[in-house]
Formats: sequence, C-alpha cells, structure tokens
Amino acid sequence: MNRSTILKRMAEEAASVRFVSVVAPAGSGKSTLLVELHEKCRLEDSACAWLSLEAGDDEPARFARYISSVFRVIDKPFAETNLAYLKSSASADLTRFFDDIIEYIAAIDRRFTLFVDDFHVLKDPDILDFWTRFISYAPSSVRTVIASRSKLPLDLSRLRIAGGIFELGQNDLNLSVQETMRFMKEQHNVALPMPTVQLLHDRTEGWMVGLQLAGMAISKSDRNKEEIIRGFSARDRNLQEYLFEAVYGLQDEATRHFLLCTAPLNRFSAELCDVVTGQNDGYHRLAQLEAANLFILPLDREGHWYRYHHLFSEYLVAQLMRGDPGLKAQICANAADWCVGEGYVLEAIQYCLDASYFEKATDLIAEQAKTVAIGEGNHSIIFEWMRKLPLEYQYRRPEILLHHAWSRAFTRDGVGIAVSICDEFEKLLADTEVPRWDLPATEVQSLVHLCNVIRCITFACVEAIDDCLFAAKALLTELPKEDDVLIASASVASAFSYYLQKDLSQALVSAHEAYVYGRRGESAYAAIWADFVAAMTNIELGRIGAAELLARRAGQTLSEVSGDSQIAALAALVKAEVDCQRCDFDSLQQVMVDSRVMSILSSSPEPLFIARRNEARFRLWAGDVEAAREVLRQGQDLALTMDMPRLYFGFIAEEIELQLHNGDIRGARDTASRTDILNRKNSLITARHQSAVMEYIELTDARLLLAEGRGDEALKLLNMILRKAQSQRRTALIQQLRTMKSLALWALEKETEAMRELDKVVNSAAPELHMYPLYRVGSGLLVILQRLEDERVSDVEDDALDAKYQFQQQLIKLLSANASVDMRVRVGQLQPRLKPSALADPLTDRQLEILRLICSGLGNKELAQELHISLSTAKWHVHNIFDKLGVRNRTSAAAYARKINLI
Repeated sequence: MNRSTILKRMAEEAASVRFVSVVAPAGSGKSTLLVELHEKCRLEDSACAWLSLEAGDDEPARFARYISSVFRVIDKPFAETNLAYLKSSASADLTRFFDDIIEYIAAIDRRFTLFVDDFHVLKDPDILDFWTRFISYAPSSVRTVIASRSKLPLDLSRLRIAGGIFELGQNDLNLSVQETMRFMKEQHNVALPMPTVQLLHDRTEGWMVGLQLAGMAISKSDRNKEEIIRGFSARDRNLQEYLFEAVYGLQDEATRHFLLCTAPLNRFSAELCDVVTGQNDGYHRLAQLEAANLFILPLDREGHWYRYHHLFSEYLVAQLMRGDPGLKAQICANAADWCVGEGYVLEAIQYCLDASYFEKATDLIAEQAKTVAIGEGNHSIIFEWMRKLPLEYQYRRPEILLHHAWSRAFTRDGVGIAVSICDEFEKLLADTEVPRWDLPATEVQSLVHLCNVIRCITFACVEAIDDCLFAAKALLTELPKEDDVLIASASVASAFSYYLQKDLSQALVSAHEAYVYGRRGESAYAAIWADFVAAMTNIELGRIGAAELLARRAGQTLSEVSGDSQIAALAALVKAEVDCQRCDFDSLQQVMVDSRVMSILSSSPEPLFIARRNEARFRLWAGDVEAAREVLRQGQDLALTMDMPRLYFGFIAEEIELQLHNGDIRGARDTASRTDILNRKNSLITARHQSAVMEYIELTDARLLLAEGRGDEALKLLNMILRKAQSQRRTALIQQLRTMKSLALWALEKETEAMRELDKVVNSAAPELHMYPLYRVGSGLLVILQRLEDERVSDVEDDALDAKYQFQQQLIKLLSANASVDMRVRVGQLQPRLKPSALADPLTDRQLEILRLICSGLGNKELAQELHISLSTAKWHVHNIFDKLGVRNRTSAAAYARKINLI
C-alpha cells in the first residue's frame, strides 16, 4: 500500500528533517512505510543502511557489533576495523567505542540515512544513551528513521524545539476512507461502494492488519460483502491469533487484569479505571499503556479520557467473558453508578442496560429521551436503548414509547413502527378501566400533542403531502406557543411537504418558522432540518449563494452543540449539494467522505436520495461509470423496499442521464426498457406521487429523443415541461430545460436560436456559479459554447463579462473531460488561434503536452500509461506544471491555461 500522503508531507519538510520517528501499535504498517522511505532515499542518491532489531540485540556488546556493520555502505574500512577490534577484545571499552562512533557520525559530510526497525526491543540504558547522542550529534546530511511499537525513551527535546523531527503516530498510519477503498482494490481486487467502505473503516479504524484480515475474509467468501464486514470482529480466528501473539500474550498478569477490567468501558479515565479494577493505580496504568502504544487512544489533549481500538476492545471482552462471564455485568454496574454520580447520564444508561439494571435504566431513559430524540436527532442511541431494554420496561413510561416512535418516523423502514406505537399509545391512554399510567391532565395533553406531531412527521416521510399539510395546519393552531420544539417539528414537516409540492415560496416561509422555533427551543436537529429544506428549495430557485449561506449556518448550529453523526451528516449534505450544483467535485467528495454522509444518511428517504445521487455524480465525473451506475441501481432497490415510487423513478432517471452523459445511447435505451420508465401507466405510479414521477418520465423521454437526434419531438416535449417549470419559478429546472432546448435547436440547424437560448442560461447561471444544470446536459453543448466564445468581445473590461467568461471556460473544461475524442477535435478546430500569454517560467514542450492531456480529463495513472512513464514521474510533471501556473488542482490549471491561451 503506497503511503503517498505521508511521503508528500515528508518531502515538504525534507530540508529540515534529521530524524523521523514512526511509533504505532503492532500491525500498523510501520515496516512497510520504512521500506517505501528506504526506496525513496535510495532513488535520491542517499546511502542507506537498515537495522532490524531483535530482543537479543539489547545487549551492549552484541549491539556494538551490529551497529558497526551498518557503516559498510559508506565506509567499509571503518566498519571492518571496528568489527575486528570488537572480535579481538572480549573486554573492549564499549563506552569509548560508542563515543568513537558518535565522533565519526558527527564528521560525516555525505548523505546517509539509517533505518532502524523494532526499536521497542531496546531497554539497556547505555544503548539508549548512545541513540540519544547519535541523533543529536548527527549533521544535516545524516537522517535517522526509527520505527517502534512503544514511545521512544530518548531525550530529543532540543532537536524537537529546533524543528528537526518528523513524528508519525498511529493516526498518521491508519488508512483514510479513500486509502481503504484503494487498499481493498489494489491488495484484494475488491471494489466496494462508499457506504460499505465507510463501514469497513469504522470497524477497523483504518488499522492495516484489520483491513488485511477483513480483505482476506471478503475475497475468500461468496457471501454479501457488507454482511461479512458487519460481522467482522475480534471473533475472527486469524485476528485473535494475531492479537494474542503480538499484543495480549506479551503482557504481564497485572496488565492483563487491568485490560480485562476496563475492556467493557466505552471510554475511561484514571478515576473510572480505579472504580472498576478496585485498585488505585489508574494514572500509572494508563500512562504505561499509552507509552507502550497498546491500542489505547487518547480522546482529549489533556490525557484525561481514553478508549481502546474497537477490535482490541472486542478481543478483550471476549477474553473476559471466557474467563469470568459474571464479571462484565459487575464492571458495568460499578461504571453506571460512577457515571450517574459524575453526571455522565448517557453513558450511565448504556452501562445500566449492559448490567441488566433495567429499573434504573428506565428512569434515566425517560429523562433523556426527549433531548436525544428530538433535540439532537440521535436516533441510533434510541434504537440501541430499545434493543437492550425489555419491552415491559418500555411500556412503563409513555415518553419512552413516543420518543422511540419519533426516531422510527425518520427511518426508511420505521414509519410503520412509528404509526403502530402511536396507535398503541392512544389505545392505552383511552383504556380508563385499567389505566396504564397515572398522569396529570397537563402531561397527558403534552403527550397527545407529541403523538400528533409524530403522525404529522410520518405523513411527510411517506410523502403523503395533503395529509401532512392538513395535520400541520391543525397542529400549528393548537400547540401552545411555548412548545417551541413541537412547533419547529411541525413546521419542518410542513416545509418539506411544500418543497415536494413545489410550492417553493411557502416552503421557504415554513422553513424559516421551523428554524426560528428550533433555535428558540434549543433543538439543533429541527434547526438543521429547516436549513436543509430551505437550502434544497433555494437550489430549485437557482439561488446557490443563499443555499451556501444556509450550509454555513447549519455548520454553525452544529458547532454549538455536542454534535451527533446524524445531524452532522445532514448539515454536511447541504454543503455537498451546493458543491455538486457548482460542479466542485473535489470538494464534494471530501465532504461526502469526511462527514460519512453515505453511511449515516442511509435511513432517511430524501437525504438518502440526494446523497446517493451525489455519489453517483462524483463517480461519473471521476470516470468510474460502472460504480456510479451500481450506486444508482442500489438506490432503486432501496426505493422499492421503501415503497417510494418517486425515489425509484428518480434513481432510474439519474442512471439514464448518466449513461447518456457518457455517450451510451444504446445502454440508456436498454435501461429505459428494463425499468419500463417511459410507461406513463406504470402500475408503480400512485396518485400521491404522480406529478413528481411524471416529471422524471418526461425529462427522461426528452433526453433520449435529444440523444437520438429527434430534435422536433424533443423540442415539443421540452416546451411543455418548461411551461410548468416557469409557473413554479423553478429556476434550476428552467436552466436545464433551456440548455436542452439549445441542443435541440442546434440539431435542427437553428444555430442562432440555439446560441441565444444557451446564452440566456449562461447569463442566468454564471452569477450564482450554477454549473450543474448545464453540465448535466452533456458534451453536445461544447460546439455551441465554443461558438459563443468566438463571438465574445475579448477586449471589454467588465467584471460581469469576465465572470461569464470564466463560467463558460470552466464548463467547457468539465464537458471536455467527458467528451469523445472526435468531439474534442471538433471543438479544438473552432478555437481561435491567439498568441499565448507569457509565463515567468515558461512550460517546456513536454509540459505543454502533459497539460493538454490534463485538460482532456486524464488522471495521473492515465498520464503515465499514455506517456509510458512511471506514476511517480507523471505526478512530478503535474506538480511542476501546477507550480509554474500558480494553481493547486486540475480544474484551475485547465481554466487558467485556456484563459492565457496556452492550449
């Protein structure tokens, strides 16, 4: 696995780095990284020596012989003289000998790099003192690279202050989500969709051995890959053997006892460790484990809270249960009591449930459920509680029932459960003969209001728009004005329904109300949902700047609360949609991956649709067409299981658009036939979803007609859809339809009308940088765009015209990357022949050749193949080109190169 990110970081600091430390637990890829660094140094003409240490090397006389041998690569006579001296004299003065080595190193004037692996085996104070002096006195031409499982017991404070150290820890070596995807593809030939990759990353935390073993399990089995990953744990026999031999089995009995007693804890401090172990050595033990890098992760900068790596924790719990099954419950009970006393209520609930303290758990859940479910939208915690809390205890408190229903209402498969719980609540409340709960009238009324709001939300989730709006209107009239959170929630449901109904002005009004009441009621969940709906509505209206501001506001709201993955992903999705609409696909990918949008938002229908659609759009842009189609086909299957025809037809329409964008007209027709999407009497179309589904059908029909050159038929259909879009003021759809009209007019040889139509769209979209409505129409626009460029008055200095020009140039670049070779040639023939602008450091002919290939959409790997050079050489050329142009990415390079007429 190539660690290019780490190597790049090192290269940036190479001038000042004299010492590199790689300190991480077993199986983190330390030795592999050292091999890559060794190869890099060798190619840079640095003399390299390698020292692999073993336990027996922690003896001064043996170590002296070993360290002498490494100098053969730079001074063979010196090495042979030292070895002969050591061999001839059993009582050699090693102190003087080590001093001579230090003196020799200090005088070296050639480039030399010494690699030392498994440094953790060294404990002898004389040897450690030698290393401290060796590193401290080494000149700038000498670099030392050390890999160790445990913290280095060396005094490097002066060198650290001087900035001569490059330190890598466990987090640096853990693979990122993107690196995990690449690792599985390169090492195991397994291609995984993004949600599955994120799941694998969550299970392994990017730990190299964990990924390797999971990859072996996946590649050797015919079972569903996601199922294998969900089941991958410390129960895996290979992982058990590895952890015992490399970690657990090497510890003394006292350390093992501490590990087992703290294993059931989700996080632990020294005080909590003392409570569950019955000892008073928590601080010492944690410091010891951290120094030994024993799969312990600090959770704060102060070193107060820690946790174990998930897989190591699972392994320890398995060992605990094997030795004393009853001990885990006692540990959790003690932890629960301590957490209650310290105010860590959510953690106390988990420990109560694990210890079967159901009475206490019920009371605590009843107190916390509103904040968790409604205030934070942390549905996964609610579901975890209900999974562990026996049903009889759930019925003891009505607020537990209703907040469970609340969380279920927001999941793709839980709406029915939410309705059933509400029905059961109302039935039990009406049973006056055998009353289930003894509640005051005011509390009963509050619970009834909550139940009604949940029903309103379920209407919105299944897109029963009329029912939702009717219920919301009644609720907003009868809810007490001080009940901010329920008013905010009913307003969100109302805003979402108006958005689906395409009553966009009313959607914005309701979303604003939801935000105001959500903030007033301190419900981050309601406020962020309000911003989500408002942002999607503004995007429909073509107001991308407004949507971007809402994305920032959602992020700000999130930063003011403790934060939960659900609302964090929802806030991130707003930003991702803005990036998509502006065709900033690099940023889109980063947001989707870093915020784990795909894996977290798989339960809520509308966010699921937008998230999967955006992932497919990114993959199409990246050139992975089949992966993009697979994402959309999975979405179709999910939509069917959810009984959501709008989503189902939306995913089909997106797949066909994707195929046409890629020039696969026949494939698009096959998809249309397979799914029967053009059948306007399809049995899946219900009255509830008819308007939205018919829009997908008509747009798909128009796209296919355009692709097949049937301009007259396409134009007629487009004009019909356009009239409706204009009546709803849906600017984004209007821009897309007019762009398609431009293409139809061009096909009918009405070039002037086509250019005028497209120019109107560009004038409308450029100020908002709203690229996607044009980009989605495809590379057929390139010729029309270039004609518009040819007619541009190039000497007019006007900010608006310049913004329009930049917009068109960016669009041409994006479309060119997807265009066929023939289309690129035809567009190239239309470009004006202007004299290139001068650069301070002109590009060489070779660099100009590579720049043209970059602008045609080739990535580094394709460049290497095209030019018959290594991947690293291709990356080096691209880096130099970016440096000369003063840009940071391919998009900017292409835009600037066109602006100054380099290509």
